[in-house]
This record gives sequence, structure tokens and C-alpha cells, in this order.
Amino acid sequence: MCVLGAAYAFGLSAPMVLQGVTHFDASGIGFLIAGISAFGAVSMIAAGWYSDHRRERHLHVVVFLLAMAAAYLAMGLSVTPWIVVLAYAATIVFGNAIQAVFYLIPSDFLRGRAAAGGIAAIGSIGMIGSFVGPYAWGLAKDYTGSFQAGLLALTVPYLAAAVIVLLLRQRSH
Repeated sequence: MCVLGAAYAFGLSAPMVLQGVTHFDASGIGFLIAGISAFGAVSMIAAGWYSDHRRERHLHVVVFLLAMAAAYLAMGLSVTPWIVVLAYAATIVFGNAIQAVFYLIPSDFLRGRAAAGGIAAIGSIGMIGSFVGPYAWGLAKDYTGSFQAGLLALTVPYLAAAVIVLLLRQRSH
């Protein structure tokens, strides 16, 4: 819920945030997002491979979640174009890495139908976040008139998710 809510909240407005700070036209923003997304695809493959190689999922996800929180903090505190663009790139790279590794965790301790049910439950709960996150993001934008408060607020769900994953790791051992 934390991860998908925050991802959808920002993802739907990312072009406007980037355009506001870089002043690129729509084509320029499209090319910027597409180029950064290519790095996201590579990070997804690399994160999945590395977590398989190390046989450690939880700590990988926690590191990626903390990196996401730091990237949103950087975007929320800065209006310098290169900082915002680099922080945005970090959200794409680490966000894709989270997706690659996070959904492998249930299959480490659930089998068969239980694994399918666990992953379905995670997806269902995540969809609640997909509604709540963008709604809260819109409220923050409406009340403050800028995206800065929303960007800073996005650090909270990622930090909460990191704590939850650490607790799950401790419980699974």
C-alpha cells in the first residue's frame, strides 16, 4: 500500500513536476522520461539478478526503499533542475528495482496456492494505496499550491515500508 500509493501519486504528476523545474517542452519531457526509464529497466534486471545471487530479498528492498525516500526528500527540498532530474532518475531506477525484488519475497516462504494468494493479497492491498496516494497528493497540491509538500510527504510511506519489510524479515527468520 505504501509503495504503490506513493508511486502512483508521483508517477501521475511527474511530467508536470519535471516540466516546472526544467522548463522543457512536452517532447523534451517525454524524451527525458523515456531515457531515464531505460535505466529503470536495466535496474530491474540487475536488482533481480543480484538478489538471486545473494539469496537476500528483504535487505535489498529496504535499501531501495530508503533510496526512494532520500530521492523524494531531495526533490522536495530542491528546485535546482539537475538535482531534481537526478532525484527523479533515482526514483525510477530504485522503484523498478523494488518491483523486481519485492514480489519475490512471498515465494521464499509460501508455496503453491498460498504463494498465489499471498501475491494477490499484496496486489489488492496495493491498489488501495493506488487510490489513496494520488488523492492525498492532490490535496497537498491544492492546499499548498506547489508539489514540494507532496514530494516531502512521499518520504513517509517509503520509510514506513522499509520498517515493515525489516519487521517481516525479522519475523521470517
